Amino acid sequence: MQSFLGSLNYYSKFIEDYAIYAAVLYELREVDFAAMNKPENRPRIRNLAAAVGNDMEEAGNLAEVDLRWIRAQKSFAKLNEKVASTPILRHFRPELQPVVAVYAND
Repeated sequence: MQSFLGSLNYYSKFIEDYAIYAAVLYELREVDFAAMNKPENRPRIRNLAAAVGNDMEEAGNLAEVDLRWIRAQKSFAKLNEKVASTPILRHFRPELQPVVAVYAND
């Protein structure tokens, strides 16, 4: 988890509401992340995160999974989505012809 968050440090200035989603992940300790990422827990957490809307208190049968894990899964997915869809962020592609646009007053 720390490596994921560390890699997002640079991109954080391009991601709207980064601090809101990252705070949930920073609260998750490495031990919690390891338990959450076990093969037997991962599908259950994903299913509950998909089934539960924004109000996690209304969902039934959440006793088997820590609510922090569900919040972390949702934040992780949201950050992944935001990194992939950030419209102003483009990496340089050397195979394309660079274009410089200059705007100036007459």
